[in-house]
Amino acid sequence: MILKLLKIFFTLLFSLTATAFFAQTIAPAEMKKVTVFFTGAQIQHENQLNLNPGKQEIIFEKLTDFIDPNTVQVKALGDLTILSVRTRKNYEDLKIGNG
Repeated sequence: MILKLLKIFFTLLFSLTATAFFAQTIAPAEMKKVTVFFTGAQIQHENQLNLNPGKQEIIFEKLTDFIDPNTVQVKALGDLTILSVRTRKNYEDLKIGNG
């Protein structure tokens, strides 16, 4: 009886943790176009990725430290759905200007 309960517990634990993780792709964001305004600038980055079916997390690195999270827009072509877009600062990475 206890062995059967342990087997069920580990099966449930494995299935829950397996769905919590998904593929992660780190991609450079190549700068394609810059428009300068009096109060800031608009920078357009592009990258072409081949993704496998399933949930993916794509991380664009080396963007500006001064990005306004309210102005980030993401566009993708193909048969896919963008579930969310967010920004975060990587404090472990060197600043763009230093390296």
